[in-house]
Amino acid sequence: MRIIIFLALMPLALACRGFEGAFTDASTNAFKPGTTVQLPKAGGGTVPGTMIDMTGDGIADGLDLNGDGVPEILFLSLVAGKWSGLDTNGDGTIDYYLSVDLKGNFYLSTGNPNGNATSGNVAVTTNSSGTPTGFNSSDGTSVDNSILTQIYADATVPTTSTNNAGGTFSSAQTVTLSCSDNVACNAIAYTTDGSTPNFTGNGTVVAGKTATVTISSSATLRWIVRDAKGNLSTAGSSAFVVSGGSACTYGNGVYGTCTYSN
Repeated sequence: MRIIIFLALMPLALACRGFEGAFTDASTNAFKPGTTVQLPKAGGGTVPGTMIDMTGDGIADGLDLNGDGVPEILFLSLVAGKWSGLDTNGDGTIDYYLSVDLKGNFYLSTGNPNGNATSGNVAVTTNSSGTPTGFNSSDGTSVDNSILTQIYADATVPTTSTNNAGGTFSSAQTVTLSCSDNVACNAIAYTTDGSTPNFTGNGTVVAGKTATVTISSSATLRWIVRDAKGNLSTAGSSAFVVSGGSACTYGNGVYGTCTYSN
């Protein structure tokens, strides 16, 4: 009798487990780089966006809404499978929150959902051609925040600066690289071997408007910055002569990783 009951209940147990797993997988995979997600559109419908990993660590750094590979919106404080803060103007502060429910549906809100939300009060606005223009947080179709229009119209290249021009030192040096832009900074790319950095594989990329590098051995630091439109600055360069050590980089990305290069 016990065997019969067990066999009768086993399909039900497996079905429930599969049912639960389907929902868990939908939210867990939602923030993976390369994934195309659907954002709520003002007036109804959705706007597609692609998760982009700029730093090469396998974690999404932001959302690309026009398909050029550059995320106009940066992620801050990403909690994979649940929510992330959104930085729309590159100033390093959260403007909105993006959350996902257990079915993989995305929501935008002005408040922190602190988990898997099931609704939101923000939507992406678009023009008559379907191009994203900004955001609406008043349950209408008007543009409350036109940051996306500003980004797409940006023809001004960003500028870069550093707090340390290089030289000869007897101890490790901390260098802060900064981006400045008339609309929104996006990322910084740099190398410590004197080669020309880029955003397609050479050097280290840090999302946001600042990157801090600790130079503990002789190195030639070169860097460029990029804005949210994809405009690039001219390259900066500083030469350092320091006895021994290595270069350690701290960025303002999702998890704050540290990379060493001799």
